[in-house]
Amino acid sequence: MTFADWIKSRGLTYAAAADAIGAASPAVAWRYAQGRAIPTREMMGKIFEATNGSVTPNDFYFPGPSSPSCAADYRE
Repeated sequence: MTFADWIKSRGLTYAAAADAIGAASPAVAWRYAQGRAIPTREMMGKIFEATNGSVTPNDFYFPGPSSPSCAADYRE
């Protein structure tokens, strides 16, 4: 699932999405959702946690069905 799809499925605003992932501003969440920026490794971990694994790091590079192969790397 893409970050944009997750935001839409939850009916969130970009401000609410930014709060959920600990981003500095709604603009950051918008850039991630629109593919205008790739999150850092640290932020990808926060996104993974905030979305309960629905959005994985691979979803930023290969939008489509989530790849569970890397999901374990972000669970603590």
